[in-house]
Amino acid sequence: MYTASQLIKLNILQLHNELTLSNCLPDELLKLDNLTGDQIDDLYDTVEELYDAENEIRIGDIETNISPKWSRYYETKSVASCFNGQWVGWTYYYGGGKHGEPDAIEWINDAYLLNLDSEIQVIETKRTFSKV
Repeated sequence: MYTASQLIKLNILQLHNELTLSNCLPDELLKLDNLTGDQIDDLYDTVEELYDAENEIRIGDIETNISPKWSRYYETKSVASCFNGQWVGWTYYYGGGKHGEPDAIEWINDAYLLNLDSEIQVIETKRTFSKV
């Protein structure tokens, strides 16, 4: 069983493999099968240039109803993604103006596991308008 941060790290490493697949030989890809949690942490700390994969995962797939961490300088919302059948949530920091760097805020170690309590599919009504 992995922790929330290990699930995120594993998926960042997998996405890194996908993003670099066209630029390297198959034997140069990271070996990610059957890793323990400690091995994921160690590999994540040694691999360089994970920035693109981290940013793609950091956005999350859905916004949740969990109260996000508060930030004085940035907007925040709680987001989640499903990794290997387990939902993981974290606080997504954004905004901050011209000199803001919300992507520099540590978010992986603050991630948490989620239970999916219910799921309801809603059909949305779309409206189009024109001027009178």
